[in-house]
Amino acid sequence: MAEQTSLQKVSEPEGDAAETTLTNQDEERSTSGGRKLGLIGKIFLLLVVLTFDGGAAYYIVDDYYSDVYKWLHQGNDAEVYYEIKSIIVNPAQTDGERYLLVSLGLKLSSKDDVASIKKQEPVIRDRAIALLSKQTVGELNNTAKRNALKKRLGIMINNTIGKQLVRNLFFTEYVMQ
Repeated sequence: MAEQTSLQKVSEPEGDAAETTLTNQDEERSTSGGRKLGLIGKIFLLLVVLTFDGGAAYYIVDDYYSDVYKWLHQGNDAEVYYEIKSIIVNPAQTDGERYLLVSLGLKLSSKDDVASIKKQEPVIRDRAIALLSKQTVGELNNTAKRNALKKRLGIMINNTIGKQLVRNLFFTEYVMQ
């Protein structure tokens, strides 16, 4: 019997070593189970969040769709245009021998903006003449610079009015002689 006892002692770890072996085995089992549980928990949480977000978005859009649509498309349904006709200038460095005739088509944000443009039209015409008369014939004939000139005129008009009324600017007449 002494032999059996000694065999049992060899096969069974004693004291802290036995607890360590059991703890390591338990950790391995709990870690693999915990990973599965953690993954399932994350998927469940993701589904709950997506369901909540989808429901909230549905109710918000359902309640406020018409207001949001109007806000996004304000002024787009009926585009408003206004034309400032026949601005005549002598380009820079021409000594009055050449002239430029332009008419400006303005795309505005709303019908109410036409009154603001009409009220300030003399000031806009004056500033447009000053801006255009500083340009040379070469600059006025250059297509790339002409597009930049449109932008500068649009900015100048918006600054004159004090609001962002002009959404786009077109040359409806552009004659250089």
